[in-house]
Amino acid sequence: MTTTYTKEHQIEIVSGIRDLIGRQGLFMLGAKNLGYGVNSEGNVYLSFRISGSKVKFIRIALNGLDLYNVEFLNMRGQVISSEENIYNDRVRKAIEEHTGLYLKLF
Repeated sequence: MTTTYTKEHQIEIVSGIRDLIGRQGLFMLGAKNLGYGVNSEGNVYLSFRISGSKVKFIRIALNGLDLYNVEFLNMRGQVISSEENIYNDRVRKAIEEHTGLYLKLF
């Protein structure tokens, strides 16, 4: 069963996902072209392009279990790797592990 979200609720979810990574984290990834939407499973996601890694796009979705699915894509939009059902405190670490880029200075 898919859940339908209002535009305001989608923006609230995406803001929460963005706050998980933080401004400094997005800056250090070289994140640009931030966008959001609802995937085929009905989950709201935040996606953005990064530089400095073989991973070129990251898509983070909040699933129905209040956990996160993180997909790492190449330039062609093909999924290189992914992690599913991870807790919010693990999202930053997953990005660091899959991209090889740090999200904070120290």
